[in-house]
Amino acid sequence: AEPARPARLSDSELFADMLRSLDRDGDGTVSKEEFRRPFMALHAKTAKAFLSEREYEATWRRIDVDGDGRLSCQELASHFGVSLGGGGGGEEMSEEARLHAEMLAEMLNDSDSDGDLWADAVSSRPVV
Repeated sequence: AEPARPARLSDSELFADMLRSLDRDGDGTVSKEEFRRPFMALHAKTAKAFLSEREYEATWRRIDVDGDGRLSCQELASHFGVSLGGGGGGEEMSEEARLHAEMLAEMLNDSDSDGDLWADAVSSRPVV
């Protein structure tokens, strides 16, 4: 018999969990610095290329919709194409977006002995 697969998190649970993992100072939002390394690692893993600092800054400006320098759960979800709004059913996340979100969540939960949000397996990779 095959082992039971873990229950799939809802979109809102996935992003709330991701936000908690990214939010190093516990203020309920994610700063540009808190987001930088995990996002750049995700990009390197999915696009097979490193982001330049200029590309990261441009991406940050697109994700930080209100321009306050902090990501809310909704802004993070919106980046992955999901609306977490309370007025009715939100949009379903595409399978590709879910895969990327789950990869980021997994990277955040991987072994990280030095607490820098960078899994030990990729800690030695340069950030361009």
